[in-house]
Amino acid sequence: MEVRLPETDRRSVSQDYSGTDHLDAIAMVQLLGSVPADSISITAGVTHYPRLGDRVYAAPHQFIALIPALMDLKDGKEKPVRLTLGTVGGASEGIISVTPETLFGRHCAILGATGGGKSWTTARIIEECIKHQAKIILLDATGEYRGFSGDDVTHCHLGNPVEIALNSINCSLPPTSFSESDFMALFRPSQGIQAPKLLSAFISLRIVQVDPSLGTNGFFIKANKSYDEINRVLSIPEIAAAIYNPESPFNVDKLIGQIEHECVWENESGYGKKTRSTMGILFNISFTYR
Repeated sequence: MEVRLPETDRRSVSQDYSGTDHLDAIAMVQLLGSVPADSISITAGVTHYPRLGDRVYAAPHQFIALIPALMDLKDGKEKPVRLTLGTVGGASEGIISVTPETLFGRHCAILGATGGGKSWTTARIIEECIKHQAKIILLDATGEYRGFSGDDVTHCHLGNPVEIALNSINCSLPPTSFSESDFMALFRPSQGIQAPKLLSAFISLRIVQVDPSLGTNGFFIKANKSYDEINRVLSIPEIAAAIYNPESPFNVDKLIGQIEHECVWENESGYGKKTRSTMGILFNISFTYR
């Protein structure tokens, strides 16, 4: 991890240093694993700690590059598919390759500072996967990977991104693919008034979805209805099963208007007249069907 000289020896080293003087170099070493010479297999941790005075040698790049392969070494196993990621320290002879199971078998994150090569590493992995005709779904928020092309590559985009890949397909998500929690995350209503009214609108639209005869122009009207009348509707088995299922479909085009119909006065016996509300404006959003 670090090699340095004591201050007294450091001053004796200059451009004219011939390398004949004895220097007490100090190195900081982190021991991560062991490679027994008889089996050439990688084991985590340190089996035997070095003694004071033991010589230390730098491992060649070729050996360091073989460590991922040695970790996957199993007798009698046919040659696996390997993804070439890069080289050790830029040395052409130290090519690193790993199996897809090692890379994607668990959660994998590519982390680093700005300009550290995260995008390059991701692009390299994608290129290697394409070579083996692997199936990849890449969610590209900035469009920096729009340059990938080929017979096996298909680009799709949502909305109107700034950068669009050549021959990219304009796609959309139908509202029937959204669950109740998705709508809550999309609209982010306030918990005091908006969230309860939005949930009530979901239930009302599901009632009309199950039985259109209970609605008026696609809306479920609560104004001037008693609690008993509303409860009789909610107790219908088909409706009860639908309204309590967060994935039950409903007509999203009616959502804004239904929110307005949810804004009614409540009294001891039921719902009174409709109140004037601007809540529908807060939830104003358009959906595209495809």
